[in-house]
Amino acid sequence: MTEIEDNSFDLVVTTYFHCSCDDSEAVVKEIIRVLKPGGKYICLEHLAFPEHTIGLYLQKLVYPIWYLYSNGCTLLRNYAKVIKRAGFSEVICKDYDCGYFMAYFVKHQLIALATK
Repeated sequence: MTEIEDNSFDLVVTTYFHCSCDDSEAVVKEIIRVLKPGGKYICLEHLAFPEHTIGLYLQKLVYPIWYLYSNGCTLLRNYAKVIKRAGFSEVICKDYDCGYFMAYFVKHQLIALATK
């Protein structure tokens, strides 16, 4: 496999990826490496509920079973922190509640736009 050269891409997009990867910080560093100066990174991901909420309590309760049956998907992370401290020149993060009743455990979402 050939390594991708530095500064090769104008845009990198990930959707619901960080929840299943082992090292989000390493992934984001690699994204920065392959983005051209001024290049954009767009991320859509589900997050842990905010601290001290019933949603977080329920996520923690179902987490062991969720992890096993969803192929290693992690409910309890906050990717905004990883993206914000990765070294982008600009980062815009928006948390929102997508309101899915049937998918309650993943309804807390993050959309992020980061510029190298």
